[in-house]
Amino acid sequence: MRILLVIDTLESGGAQRLFVNLANGISKIFDTWILLYNSTGEYFHKCDNNLKIIEIRKTPHRGIKLNTYIRIWKEIKRSDLIISFMPSSSIYCFLSRSFFNWNNKLICNEVSINNILESKLKRLITNFSYIKSDHIICNTKKQRDYLKNLPFLNNKVSTIYNGCKDIKFYKKEFKDNKKKKLIIIGRVAYAKNGLRLLKSLKLFHQKHNFLPKVEWAGRLDASRSKSNKLYNDMKIFLKENPIVCKNFEFIGEVKEIEDLYKNADGLISVSIFEGLPYVICEAMFSGCPVLASNISDNGIILGENSERGFLCNPLSIQSICGGLENLIFSPEEKLLDMTIKSRTFAEDHFSLQKMLNSYKNLIREFI
Repeated sequence: MRILLVIDTLESGGAQRLFVNLANGISKIFDTWILLYNSTGEYFHKCDNNLKIIEIRKTPHRGIKLNTYIRIWKEIKRSDLIISFMPSSSIYCFLSRSFFNWNNKLICNEVSINNILESKLKRLITNFSYIKSDHIICNTKKQRDYLKNLPFLNNKVSTIYNGCKDIKFYKKEFKDNKKKKLIIIGRVAYAKNGLRLLKSLKLFHQKHNFLPKVEWAGRLDASRSKSNKLYNDMKIFLKENPIVCKNFEFIGEVKEIEDLYKNADGLISVSIFEGLPYVICEAMFSGCPVLASNISDNGIILGENSERGFLCNPLSIQSICGGLENLIFSPEEKLLDMTIKSRTFAEDHFSLQKMLNSYKNLIREFI
């Protein structure tokens, strides 16, 4: 049986790590091929040797590309089961099946969530494309429930949470409040809410007369105008607020990130919209306390009463500042208890083997 995984390699680092873990696991049982389009040749160095990789290099042109469509069509024709990863891949696969109706199976995978920035036309086409799919996998219950309410999709949508490698758990010795370091991991993108975060740091300093060190690991999402504007607004804010600037740093993309979790006193993830951030799963495994937006499934995952992490309203500077205060000022005993409960939850819900078993069982249903 030949399985084809189709993915746009311009997606975020967390989605890349999730995809590689999935591909490696499936390839141990099935003849697995990966088709990467918009490939930069930089991201898939951790794929196992038994994976066969077909690359379509990135071009300056945006949108649906005829040559990419033809290449995907040819590979779909040769495959028994296709897993498309993210909406744009699903649209390519939908077009191929619509025109040629190959006798194979298509599973669409969504690790994003319906949001205000997404093109309404693209979302409409994506949702319509799912009618031709055999199954849709979401990594949040919220997105699953959204799709289940659409015509013709109710009986073929499920949730499979992200699966992480077994990251080592570090029982932290937390630094003094004024020496604590917090991290952000992910693209510098509009959804990540960077300007409000900087403003909340300014408010924190006004209230407490000190700031933790904050490092942002990730590349700039230069493909979107709103992300570029956000980044420029953040640079202007930092220039105008030297105290915040002194304690805040963009450190660029970091491929080996376990040391970031190990050495940080907390992870900040205050996006205004998000699926299930892979970094939250990894932080919970590693013993790094989490401050996250109360969006998507984060309330279920972290607990509405701070059992496994802190929640905030991402649209409120005061609420984000309050979350920072929780990360900085909570007693060490509470933070340690929180990280232990987070590790237990992560082992039960985010283990790589649990995710792979769910995918393997679903694949076997279709063969």
